[in-house]
Amino acid sequence: MLNNTRENSCIEIKLALLCVLVGIGAGLGAVIFRYSIEFFHEVMWVHLAGFLSGFSQWAIIFIPIIGMFVVWLFLGATLRKGEGHGVEEVMRSISLNDGRISGKITPIECIASSFCMGFGGSVGPEGPMIQIGSGVGSFIGQVFNLEQRKLVLITAAGAAGGLGAIFNAPIAGVIFAMEAVLEEFNTKGFCYLVLSSVVATQITKSILGNKVLLEMQGAVWGQWPELIIFALMGIIGGIVGVSFVLLLNKAGSFVSSINSVPGYVKPICGGIILGLFALYFPVVLGEGYEYINMAMGLRFTMGMFFLIVLLKIFATVVTLSFGGSGGVFAPSLVIGSMFGGGVFWLASSFLPGIVGSPETYIAVGVATILGSAFKSPITAIIMVMEITNNYAIVLPVMIASVCATLVGWALLRGCSIYNIRLIQEGIREVETDFWVPRSRSPYNYQKMSQ
Repeated sequence: MLNNTRENSCIEIKLALLCVLVGIGAGLGAVIFRYSIEFFHEVMWVHLAGFLSGFSQWAIIFIPIIGMFVVWLFLGATLRKGEGHGVEEVMRSISLNDGRISGKITPIECIASSFCMGFGGSVGPEGPMIQIGSGVGSFIGQVFNLEQRKLVLITAAGAAGGLGAIFNAPIAGVIFAMEAVLEEFNTKGFCYLVLSSVVATQITKSILGNKVLLEMQGAVWGQWPELIIFALMGIIGGIVGVSFVLLLNKAGSFVSSINSVPGYVKPICGGIILGLFALYFPVVLGEGYEYINMAMGLRFTMGMFFLIVLLKIFATVVTLSFGGSGGVFAPSLVIGSMFGGGVFWLASSFLPGIVGSPETYIAVGVATILGSAFKSPITAIIMVMEITNNYAIVLPVMIASVCATLVGWALLRGCSIYNIRLIQEGIREVETDFWVPRSRSPYNYQKMSQ
């Protein structure tokens, strides 16, 4: 009995140390990825744009065209047919391959997504970083020959570290890994994921600085009747989030089904559309965080806020459906913030006596899109708290996030932006019971606590 206890303790210590090692790898990966984005952005929008401007101001349309074509060419040359990348691929590997991810996926994802974001693709860094962190975790787990359940756990620990590091949101990274990637909550697993996320985030903060993504210290909200507005925002924002998921899914399937044209035509067509945005409406390109800060200063009209919502969705769908690479978290932040800014203008026009600050509405808008599109209300609430550094708005964020999630649950029937294709392919099951947690995967994490 005593020998078994000692053996189990050694195994737990080994797994904890490996999670710390994964956190180091994920943190360094986040730093490299962020520098790569900045490097490619400078290459494309400083050097190449400067060269093209010598011909005509219209010439910048070729930057997204070249970018989309290069990403398509790179992914086609490095990935075998049927091989995927991104968060969906991480979830697929957990469900089908016990968390085993090919070692080449991590550098491929880093290069392809950083280049796509560098040329202005409407994507974000979180998807690639979840893939990069998971790849690091899977590699370390395979090197140390971990058994199935522990390999899955350490792969998820990499995902938690990757998301926590890139957004400076360690708690949200952990919750997202459990809520969306694993779709399981386990006390012991939570502890291991925390080790990875804390280490990864601290490394990134030490090198890149302790930056708050959206500084909202002045955000306040009014009287309790304003909660009704936030609940309505959750319902309407839930519909917006669902529309985003369905458009992305349908467009991706439609473009993939077109076989009557050469493969290179698709990224070129997508690049032309993004190039037109670069000429006439650049606000929807790239990560878009600078435009969220502009929204907090009400630099847009009500109509412009809602227009950006529609066109940001369209630009993201085009980028990903026509061959681009990247995540959908950052676009969702932009979509949500613009939705919140538009609602603030509307509410302040008709109900000026009870409306709080625009920052609160922007934060609530973000929570509604994250809750409905990602089916992750806990992640949405914690993420908004961490990226805004303001706990005072927690009640509006909570009510809106939950309302949006319920709307998304009803309209998408339990699917999310990450697992909808996996459910369509029969790889993951729809969670039919909202209230009672249960194991739906081939693995059973409850055994880990035994």
